[in-house]
Amino acid sequence: MVSAAFHSEMNNMPPGDAAIGFSLAEQPDTHTMTIMENTVNEKGYRLDAVAYTAQVEKTDLEDKSYIGQSVVTMDIAPSWVLNHGGISGVKIFRLADDGSSQLLDTKFSGLDTSFNMVFTGESPGGLSMFALVSVAPQKVTVAPTTSSVISITPLTPSETSVILIPPLVLFIAFVTLRRK
Repeated sequence: MVSAAFHSEMNNMPPGDAAIGFSLAEQPDTHTMTIMENTVNEKGYRLDAVAYTAQVEKTDLEDKSYIGQSVVTMDIAPSWVLNHGGISGVKIFRLADDGSSQLLDTKFSGLDTSFNMVFTGESPGGLSMFALVSVAPQKVTVAPTTSSVISITPLTPSETSVILIPPLVLFIAFVTLRRK
């Protein structure tokens, strides 16, 4: 079970026929998924998973003209969060009506009454399509390096000037000499 909600500042009194609808879906369409992946990559992450989307449908209400700063709240089962990298990897993605997209400043807000984990995101541009996603660091490819091989040849007895004695042998010799 998941849920989502929002609250928004109203910049102006909306017209009498204005309406807002809200629906949840499991996955975005292919085009939206591509935009999501590109947005996440631009921020230095890779898209790990999409939990669900929340679509806000507006009639006679334009962002910025009528709808101002908005806060989106989305919740999800703790098992989903744990299976997808933990709290720090959970983000709220926004796709605006004009096609622009962003990862919202997302915060973990606690648990709801069903013990789902609640995340909030500030949306300065208003309402549109949102998705609760998990992101992970982009994989870094390390180029193989070449290493030099050093050749070591053993010294002959005539070239040896230092004799190494293991510490245990020195200890036994010291104890033995001390007893005498």
